[in-house]
Amino acid sequence: MPKQSPNVVIVGAGIIGAASAYYLAKAGSKVAVLDESNSRNSATLASFGWINSHNPDNANYFRLRMESQKLWRALSADYPDLPIQFPGSIDWDMDASSIDAEFNKYRQLDYECELVGRSQIENLSPHLKSPPELAIHKFDEGTADPQRIARAFIVLAKEHGAKFHDNTKVQAVEIGTNDKWKVLATEETFRADALLLCAGIKTPTLLRELGIRLPTDNKHGLLVSTSPLDIRIDKIISAPDFHFWQRTDGTLLAGRNQAGDMDSQSTDALLSSLTEKLSRYVPNGSKLEFDKVIKGTRPVPLDGMPVVGQIPMLGNLYVAMMHSGITLAPLIGSSLAFEIMSQSPNENLKPFCISRFNQHEKQSALGAKREMSA
Repeated sequence: MPKQSPNVVIVGAGIIGAASAYYLAKAGSKVAVLDESNSRNSATLASFGWINSHNPDNANYFRLRMESQKLWRALSADYPDLPIQFPGSIDWDMDASSIDAEFNKYRQLDYECELVGRSQIENLSPHLKSPPELAIHKFDEGTADPQRIARAFIVLAKEHGAKFHDNTKVQAVEIGTNDKWKVLATEETFRADALLLCAGIKTPTLLRELGIRLPTDNKHGLLVSTSPLDIRIDKIISAPDFHFWQRTDGTLLAGRNQAGDMDSQSTDALLSSLTEKLSRYVPNGSKLEFDKVIKGTRPVPLDGMPVVGQIPMLGNLYVAMMHSGITLAPLIGSSLAFEIMSQSPNENLKPFCISRFNQHEKQSALGAKREMSA
């Protein structure tokens, strides 16, 4: 461990930035979080808020998500007021002929789930209309209310001394002597021993100025919140091309393809499609009104996998960018805090290092570092 706790600047106050601030401040670091606006975390607000372990075809990624689900459980026990719940999910968002094979993949990875038929689904969620013939019931999946979860982490981080600076746009980052970072922001300059970039879709731009490439395949998303439903849908529902879950106030949070793809359809067309799908599965779904329509861009690295951890060629510079931010927040936050505080690599993060995109850029990055240090 370093003799003195590092001074850390975090760019971005979404769920990953806020969770990292909490774990770092709790460990004794002096933390400053810079956020461009006080509305915060557009990507987090546009998230479906599903805590899950999808993608069993990538074992490293899958196990990362499973471990983070356990941390969510522990956080829920420590902080009962956190806006999270664990109702489990009913998932048939796949070709019907593939459900058995998909279930077997989950079981091979020791994921707690079971195959369920229509009568079992009716017992699990009695008010769900038109249940499928076969689905996967996943026991431990949960939800984190995207409207509230980042703010909850911000409150916890502040209780441990973290400082949050709203309306603070980062204009440039520079590295000086002894690998100290200088962050040039509106009306103020911040200095840090370590810099963590959690700025969502803006992260690649900041990195590009340092000679680091982070290619992306960002997704435009549409998420809707409905008026309250007077019955309970007891599970997270993952139907083909459509997902929804019910919050404690009775409202439904719904989207397509986990917040949908707006490239090929107008917003009105997407809303019409969502209404039709809600009517298919929810009693009186056609009468529900949309009280919030949230558009956002989901930050997605080009290969779909998270980019997280230290950037080896630029000293104490760390990055976290992914589309699974809600699920991974506690694990990524705690893992980054460990790396930064101990100055030792976290083995769990090695498969997700940014170097997979930057093998041939390493020398140019080292050159940029030398130039900025001059």
